[in-house]
Amino acid sequence: MALGALALALVIRLGLGFMRGATDASIGPGRRLAWTLALALVSGLALVAMPVLGYFAGAGLVGVATALLLGERRPVLGVLVPVVIAGIVTLGARWGLHIPLP
Repeated sequence: MALGALALALVIRLGLGFMRGATDASIGPGRRLAWTLALALVSGLALVAMPVLGYFAGAGLVGVATALLLGERRPVLGVLVPVVIAGIVTLGARWGLHIPLP
């Protein structure tokens, strides 16, 4: 709920800035904005798909996408590390904290 309110505030703020014609302050290069929107889209898709795919797959997908979108070129750090971290969190939540995950 709070993230939705923050997203709405950001959209309103950007909309007001564009409507006023405030072009003196740049919001950054278009490529960086596209990467940010792509990462937000992947995070949202993983969150929506998490009940179907499970926590491990959703968290692994977001971790790998984040690493690749941030420019990680080494496969071990770009793919293996996010998957291992998602696995550790999944096992810790299920067996250590007894939190039911999707």
